[in-house]
Amino acid sequence: MWCGTERAEITAGKVRSVVAMLALRARHPVAASTVLDALWGDDPPASAANAVQVYVSTIRRALRAAGAGDVRHLLASSAAGYELAVDPDGVDAIRFEQLVSAGTAALDRGDAAVASEALAAAMGCWSGERALADIDEEFADPIRARFDELRLMAVERRVDARLALGAASELIPELEALVSAHPYRESLWERLMVALYRSGRQRDALHALQRVRSALLEELGIVPGPALVALESAILRQDEYLAPPLPQSAFAAAEASERPAPALRQPIIVGLASPPASLLGRSRDLAELREVVRSDDMRIVTLTGPGGVGKTRLSIALATEALADFDPVVFVDLAAATQGSDVATALAAVLGLAPGSDAISTVADHLGDSPALVVLDNLEQVRDASAAVASLVVRLPALTVVATSRSPLRLAVEHEHRVGPLAMDDARALFVARAKAAHIDRLDDAATASLNRICQRLDCLPLALELAAARVRLLALDALDERLDRHGFAALGRGGADTPERHQSLGATIAWSVDLLDDGVRHVYEVLGCFHGGATLDALEAVAAPADPLVLLDALDVLVDASLLPAPDLHGDIPRFRLLETIRHDAASRVDARPDADALHRRHSEHYARALERGGQVTVDDVPNLRLAVSRLLDAGDTEAAANLAINGRRVWFDAGALMEMRDLYARLADLELHPLIGARVAILAGSLGYVIGHLRDTEQLEAAIATLRDAGDFDPIAINAFCYLGAMALDRGDAEAADRFGSQAAEWAQGSYDSQGESMALDFRAYVARNRGDSERAAELMARAVEIARNHAAPADLSQRLASLSFALSAIGADAAAERAATEALELARAAAARPSERDALVALGEALRRDDPVAAIASLTRAVTMSFELGQEGIEELTRLARALAAAGDVERAALLAGAAAARRLAVAVDDPECAAILSDLEARFDAGVVALGAKLDQRAVVAVVAEAAAKVR
Repeated sequence: MWCGTERAEITAGKVRSVVAMLALRARHPVAASTVLDALWGDDPPASAANAVQVYVSTIRRALRAAGAGDVRHLLASSAAGYELAVDPDGVDAIRFEQLVSAGTAALDRGDAAVASEALAAAMGCWSGERALADIDEEFADPIRARFDELRLMAVERRVDARLALGAASELIPELEALVSAHPYRESLWERLMVALYRSGRQRDALHALQRVRSALLEELGIVPGPALVALESAILRQDEYLAPPLPQSAFAAAEASERPAPALRQPIIVGLASPPASLLGRSRDLAELREVVRSDDMRIVTLTGPGGVGKTRLSIALATEALADFDPVVFVDLAAATQGSDVATALAAVLGLAPGSDAISTVADHLGDSPALVVLDNLEQVRDASAAVASLVVRLPALTVVATSRSPLRLAVEHEHRVGPLAMDDARALFVARAKAAHIDRLDDAATASLNRICQRLDCLPLALELAAARVRLLALDALDERLDRHGFAALGRGGADTPERHQSLGATIAWSVDLLDDGVRHVYEVLGCFHGGATLDALEAVAAPADPLVLLDALDVLVDASLLPAPDLHGDIPRFRLLETIRHDAASRVDARPDADALHRRHSEHYARALERGGQVTVDDVPNLRLAVSRLLDAGDTEAAANLAINGRRVWFDAGALMEMRDLYARLADLELHPLIGARVAILAGSLGYVIGHLRDTEQLEAAIATLRDAGDFDPIAINAFCYLGAMALDRGDAEAADRFGSQAAEWAQGSYDSQGESMALDFRAYVARNRGDSERAAELMARAVEIARNHAAPADLSQRLASLSFALSAIGADAAAERAATEALELARAAAARPSERDALVALGEALRRDDPVAAIASLTRAVTMSFELGQEGIEELTRLARALAAAGDVERAALLAGAAAARRLAVAVDDPECAAILSDLEARFDAGVVALGAKLDQRAVVAVVAEAAAKVR
């Protein structure tokens, strides 16, 4: 419910039900007894009447908060009942019915343009998949059913209007989706058949009838109704009533027509061997390409992109839409061609001509000045393809060529259109459509997460998605996801009987491109398979070891041209060359099969080891490479090299937010036989991460590791982490004095090892202890020194953490403006460095700095911090505590109490004794309803996430 541009937030279920009842009868009183019956039926509780009054008051408060004026007039109560005094046009449901009525009337009188506009506006009144989706009471069921049916009817009538306006081809994808969603609604199949027929796809129109006939017989045991049967007869006769435009319903006309009519010549795509499949998710590409082929200055349009991205299907859709503008439209499959001379010969053969000694002249004599459009499919393996296409265009001045290739032709009159992977929503829709086309109907909301992972894993490539959808006959989505993870793309299905051999599997599709490369370029392609997550140019040079670096650049250029390697993003700090995941699997399998595979993998590991030791450019994007290098070293039995790489890469892993992975990795390494000093470093990291994720308190492990380093005279800065975490464990025990001693020892160790960054970290921890002891002034002083040191010596992510701690110290002494500045700078640094834990800490600090002056902004910052904390695998106790306080300050007492209860329960479960959080929670619990706090304590993680999401949505 909206008041102007402000939304009135109403979350309680029964309150929403009251709003729905009143809105559906806007400007009409609804008796209180009617409301009671709708909400509770024949058995209302004793307090029902009072509850309705409370609900009405809640609605008025929400309206007032959204800026409404006289809310008692807007929601009036009288002896007749309750009345919502709003214009019925302002109620989506009422306006929807009015627009459907107006659109239907316009269509009945033959005004298709007005009808289409009105019905489109009607559909715009919907904001979800179902009517009254958030109303659970039974009174809504018949209303919901009526509106859902009316919506489908409106969809059908809008299709009628657009068919009458000549938009048959554009409607096919929409209608395919509709019949998939409503397979037994024969009226939708009728419209699909007409749209296909009018698009020159008579065979597909008749095939659609076979599809619905099979569905009805197999599932319901019935045959298609008379309307579908009459339409089939009309299509077979090529009845003139089916030719666009029609001023009346095509379906009524088809049923009424008994007169034979002269056969109409339906334009077709010459040379198309099988009916094209439906095209999903390419409306923008198709719209752009339509304009290009209609222009006079672009005679050649080349669709480029990786194998399986859907270039051929898009070219056929474009050719189908061009049937009205070109004659003839010809499709030529060049998969078997190898020489440039084969292009004109193949075109002549498709046209039914004997090519003779000069195929181009033969084609030119046949076509003359006809405005022809020729699709040349699979040009990438044709030698001298550019010259062959150029000759065709020169000799046939009225010819337009649409080519599909994994490389551009590089001609002056060429327009290259790069076809990329589908958007995520379109990828999901394609997967579901293909699964349902195979009569697989096991896809539900519970499978959404698995479906998202599958689409991401398959790079949203149409061919890969279709091959995966074929497997859903045998596997549930989560099982398919798991097998893709374990077996790679060998887990995919195979293509259909009418699919070319190169598209029968994803491996065959990629091999088709790779096998066209020369040996030098293929070597670079396979070296890219050594990497995971992409590689910088320096990393590629280190592994490929080219004699001439320029040869490597040339090879990368060829791979980009061949659509095997996306061009790197040059806007970032360090450009990366990153294969699509589907293609990377092929490159990785090829490099593993090489006789020098071990040497290449060793160079990969050595590059990252050197880069980390020497302060080279290793970023969070390289976490997959570090993970791969450690795994390969462990598999090779080089445990110490693996441990050193994991130790030196700890900051990269940490900034990426892979805390749980770090914990598991260091715990695994700690069980191995290692050199004592390496083992001590691993033990410190294992103990530290075990505390951060899981609050494991192995003080003996940390103290023994420190002693090992000290006895060897090795003042490795890594020990500073151990001191700080030992101090944190002391604080959990309530021993602030011990914590302060550990902080002092950390500072002494940093000074002894001349580690300025470590000194800054030690000061940060000592300030934290001071804050917990109530000495906020001392904390601010220590943090000012820590930040000063970090500005001169620390990496951006470390400086961000120091600034966040400074912000907390400043907030504690009431310097909110300075605290906000420090937190804002911390947030900017963390985001620029892609350091997720640092970003989370900065968000908490910013929320704390804003809570007194701008509680709404504080809530926005803290809700994001809580979400990030959960994503990092942590409990989020401090974040939840501070968010609860901010919500209480903003008046959202119920959610504040729930989150306070959740924070208190988590704090008790992990035995954390943080005095600051304890004081905040104690104050909050004293002000809240104990029952609501107790309910919050019982919430599991999913429920807590839901409450936080509601709080975030409220302040957007």
